Amino acid sequence: MKKLLSCWIEHVFCDAENVLDEFECETLRRQVVQAHGSTTTKVAHFFSSSNPLVFHCSMTQQIKRIQKRLEKAAADRHKFGLESIDVDHRHVVHRRDMKTHSYVVDSDEWEFVGDNEVWNSIKSESAILPALKLSFDEMSPNLRRCFGLFHLYPCGYAFNSFDITSLWGALGLLPSPNRNRILKHSANQYFCELLSRSFLRDFVDYGIGFDFKIHDLVHDIARYLGRDSIIVRYPFVFRPEHRYVQHLSFLENLGIENFPIHKFEGVRTVLFPTRGVGANSDVFLLKCVSRCKRLRFLDLSDPMYKVLSPYIGKLKHLRYLSLENNTNLKRLPNSLCNLLKLEVLILSGCTELVALPKGLRNLISLQHLEITTKLRVLPEDEIANLSSLQTLRIESCNNVESLFGGIKLPTLKMFFDKCDVLELSNNDLSNLRLKIVNLISLPRLCVTSCPNMLSLPGYIHRFTTLKGLEIDGYPELLQHLTIDESEEVEEELE
Repeated sequence: MKKLLSCWIEHVFCDAENVLDEFECETLRRQVVQAHGSTTTKVAHFFSSSNPLVFHCSMTQQIKRIQKRLEKAAADRHKFGLESIDVDHRHVVHRRDMKTHSYVVDSDEWEFVGDNEVWNSIKSESAILPALKLSFDEMSPNLRRCFGLFHLYPCGYAFNSFDITSLWGALGLLPSPNRNRILKHSANQYFCELLSRSFLRDFVDYGIGFDFKIHDLVHDIARYLGRDSIIVRYPFVFRPEHRYVQHLSFLENLGIENFPIHKFEGVRTVLFPTRGVGANSDVFLLKCVSRCKRLRFLDLSDPMYKVLSPYIGKLKHLRYLSLENNTNLKRLPNSLCNLLKLEVLILSGCTELVALPKGLRNLISLQHLEITTKLRVLPEDEIANLSSLQTLRIESCNNVESLFGGIKLPTLKMFFDKCDVLELSNNDLSNLRLKIVNLISLPRLCVTSCPNMLSLPGYIHRFTTLKGLEIDGYPELLQHLTIDESEEVEEELE
């Protein structure tokens, strides 16, 4: 009964979080209409569900439904062995050794892990279990929830900190960064804590991120913490308790066209973690984007889609979308730009993409953008108006002839003041006019695998805020590279 109550409370909390998300989405929508909307757009906005009166009524009904569910649980408290507590006259004692990742007191979780066969193969079980239990007891509830998400990846998986940070951030598990910090700094604190507890192995720090793995035993523990997750295997049979599942991971795409994704209406994560294995069913994609309206993290890497359903624009809670390495995709629907909460958009490896959606400037929450396209000229004005953008990666754009050559200084400065990384990779740059003279606030410049690039701009010394310069695959270029009064960079190059 206690576990049933735990799942029920989590489900109610998720619904309450969805209501808060609705308010955030509406606030962002009004900002976009005010900043970029035409008269027609503003009139349409007034007569839509975003009308203040209509929106207020809708939110009121959702809040009332949640309140009724909580009142029913209080009335049936005797079924769960709960007691009424007068909070004004009793002291609340925080028992850290009894808290679980789901915020519910549940000490039998560790008894379940201890009785499982994974421990039976370890001779020193009596010594290891208390040590691991002590390590987990000292972890914050949020960190435990983050750790449980490692279960979505197969054993032996080579993790990258960017992928995990994006997942944690999309699900709202990271604390809000301070004024002068970004989201990955909050995630780095979690990585360091997990590393200090020896939960991570083969840890490699390469400056702008980390690579690591986790031990199979630690992966098994994450599996028991990730009770709201499913690793999908074929054939799959849907059960009633699956309606509470929030995270779906597909290690293979066998039989995916028959998977009942539409029954997981509360799912927040859809992930294809196996490299080279992506979604290959149009039926699956249509059901996913049209029925799973609570999605926050949608990883469709290595898919085989020629078109993306316009229903994608209905996923207003979506924070992360990856279509990486989709070599068939040629166009994206303009409705993609309705995703006002989208923070990460990955289009790298989409080698046949001939057009980007209109209205990119509406993605006012977008922080990370990766692009591969056949376009000769990127929509520079649209990109320059992405006010939250921190990282822009342009990869394998062999047809691009000009980058930011036509943008005026005021807009360019405002945009790049917040840009952390500009990466150029796998490009034929012999005829590329790289107008980065005004990027004086750029902290990091990465240039890799561009064999035809013969020299760096002569004005690179103006980049007074440049803290990282990554140059890979240019032995001739490095022979002529001169760096004055920069001992730290010289040491890195050595």
